[in-house]
Amino acid sequence: MRDLTSGLLAIAMLGFAGCTSSPPAESHDAADIVRDPFPEAQAAIRAEMLALSDIGRRHDWDGLRAAHLEGPKFSEIGAGLERNDFEEMITGEIAQVSAVQNLSIDWRELKIDVFGDVAVATSFPLYTGTDANGETGELELRATMVYVKTADGWKIAHEHLSPPAAE
Repeated sequence: MRDLTSGLLAIAMLGFAGCTSSPPAESHDAADIVRDPFPEAQAAIRAEMLALSDIGRRHDWDGLRAAHLEGPKFSEIGAGLERNDFEEMITGEIAQVSAVQNLSIDWRELKIDVFGDVAVATSFPLYTGTDANGETGELELRATMVYVKTADGWKIAHEHLSPPAAE
């Protein structure tokens, strides 16, 4: 069960938001980036986040790489609260997620705030999966993902996951 929990934690840190779609064609010229919701961008990011289970279930490492901003501006706060760059994140997540099968993610209370070409998604995701012994487990976390809009679509520029607050 410990291996399953570690694997689920790694999956949770994936931020597999599979951002392969084109950026929405919303005009930001006269927009109020603080008050306007940008519904097309919200829908695009929501769809990519919902695709996360499929990407994880298939162990789609190319999809994982494509979902993130590959470069020096990417950052992740890892399980040990260390700051990881893109390569550290990819290497660690592939190593741990490989052991988890049948991934499912419920993005509970998903909130997406779009600020023009930047968006912040927060959620209380529930991750479930099965280990090599067929044992099913689940992991609840708090998640924050920062997205940037690029020529290739919305990409995760930063992700931070942590356990729920102690009751």
